[in-house]
Amino acid sequence: KCSRLILGGTPQTVSQFQEFLPKALQAKVVGTLSLDILASEVEVRDRTLDLIQEVDRAREAQLVEQMVTTAAKGGPAVLGLADTLMALQEQRVHILLVAEGYTQAGYRCRQCAYVGADYTPSCPICGGPMEEVEDAVDTAIRRAIDLGVEVEVVHENPALEQAGHIGALLRY
Repeated sequence: KCSRLILGGTPQTVSQFQEFLPKALQAKVVGTLSLDILASEVEVRDRTLDLIQEVDRAREAQLVEQMVTTAAKGGPAVLGLADTLMALQEQRVHILLVAEGYTQAGYRCRQCAYVGADYTPSCPICGGPMEEVEDAVDTAIRRAIDLGVEVEVVHENPALEQAGHIGALLRY
């Protein structure tokens, strides 16, 4: 399955080729590269990887901005570890956003596997005993993947760091 396309060639060739693509494929074009017909494989690879990274960073920034703005307006978004873990527990998360390298200890119920950011002697869900987990963020990512949630690891985004390094856009 193709989710993104990058077209490369001379500007005229790229433009003409793009016009012949079906609308469904045109919508998947995320960028174009002006490349000489004699460009080496290494040049094509390097420039393509640079463009992919640029596209990914722009998407990350857009998602973080959407999440922070939505949360500020009281909409379907949460910021910070505690609220994000609760939204995952309630299966309301649509997209999980996590700052690259972010780790934080937390607590997990031995009975129902509920994970929380703050210590409580008993689980708020089932009343079972809680135990410390070294990395609640990793646990959150694994839970999100198990639930089929899109997980976006965000690279060097001050707005996400200021919002608690983790958050989510919610389904409702």
